[in-house]
Amino acid sequence: MLQLQAVAAAAEAAAAPEGAADSAAAAEGAAAAATAAAAAVAAAAAAAAATATAAAAAAEGAAAAAAAAAAAAAAAAAAAAAAAAAAAAAAAAVSTAIPILPSSLSRRRSTRRRSLPATAGDIYDPAVPDSPAHSVSSHQHQQQQQQQQQQQQKEQQQQQQQQQQQQVQQQQRMEQQQQQQQQQQQEVQQRMEQQQQQQQQQQPQAVQHQQPQQEVQQQHQQQPQQQQQQQQQPLQQPHRHRRTTSPMGRGHGRGRGRGRGGRFGSSNFNGGRGNGGYGSNNNNNGYGLAAMSKKKKEALRRKRRKIAALEAEIWRWKGKAVEEEEEKEEEEEEEEEEEEEEEEEEEEEEEEEEEEEEGEGEEGGGEEGEEEEVEKGEVQRDAVLYDYDNDEDYDFI
Repeated sequence: MLQLQAVAAAAEAAAAPEGAADSAAAAEGAAAAATAAAAAVAAAAAAAAATATAAAAAAEGAAAAAAAAAAAAAAAAAAAAAAAAAAAAAAAAVSTAIPILPSSLSRRRSTRRRSLPATAGDIYDPAVPDSPAHSVSSHQHQQQQQQQQQQQQKEQQQQQQQQQQQQVQQQQRMEQQQQQQQQQQQEVQQRMEQQQQQQQQQQPQAVQHQQPQQEVQQQHQQQPQQQQQQQQQPLQQPHRHRRTTSPMGRGHGRGRGRGRGGRFGSSNFNGGRGNGGYGSNNNNNGYGLAAMSKKKKEALRRKRRKIAALEAEIWRWKGKAVEEEEEKEEEEEEEEEEEEEEEEEEEEEEEEEEEEEEGEGEEGGGEEGEEEEVEKGEVQRDAVLYDYDNDEDYDFI
């Protein structure tokens, strides 16, 4: 609008020579104001474009870029307001210059304005940087860019949140997998330890089961021989019944023994040692090996092996206990014999002392007999009879 008025004023000034100087000055002022407004709008557009690019580059960083974009938008709005103020000032300058023109010029200007073609409205095209519509369209474009930037920032924030959630989920999955792996490793270690313990328990039992039965039989044969010397009932070896139908059985046994009376009134009574038979009762109703599965058969065989090994150990320990008891009895008998020998020696010493005392008494008695023979003449010395074993036989005749 301002440019159209400036063009009309220039045409009227060229047509009317009387006010040419004044109109030329006014036209120059209006043109200068229009150029200043156009420069301000261009500067504002350039500043807005620069801030938009800077905001787009900084939007990917963090929330501070959004604040910078808002500040840049505020600066662009201020620049647009300044451009609008400059345009208003230019319009005011033109309006002040228009009344100076003569009436004829104003009439011609009005007729000129009416005679302008309809295409004169193209001056308000937003593509023209001198028109005020361009500043309005640039402001709208800036607002659209800001909205797009805000939407992009929101989308980026949402993407970041989704990425963080995915990372958290991945970490949780990794932790769960690690925990499961640790649990599996612990279970495997526990199984290995249990297997090792079972193997360690089975090895000594197998070794004991492999011990030859000849040694056990020799021990059982030696024990009765030693007991026969002491007049005791021998330790009987149990009858090992081979279980074929039922693992359940019950043995009954009763032992008898007789002790030898000791010297000095102390009698040692050795209690009888008897052993019952193993599994003498066979139940036909029991479950046999033929009707069992392989696992049950193996389990029963293992149990039987363990029982056999335990029985062998029991008999071995029993044999050791019997040997120890026999050794103790022999030591006690030796001590008793030593005590008897000492007592016999003491008795012999006492007898010798008594004999010596009796010998002295015999000498005294002989002298008295001689005196009696001399006195009486009836008793002879050889007729004296004395028995040391029995004092009742002592008599002088």
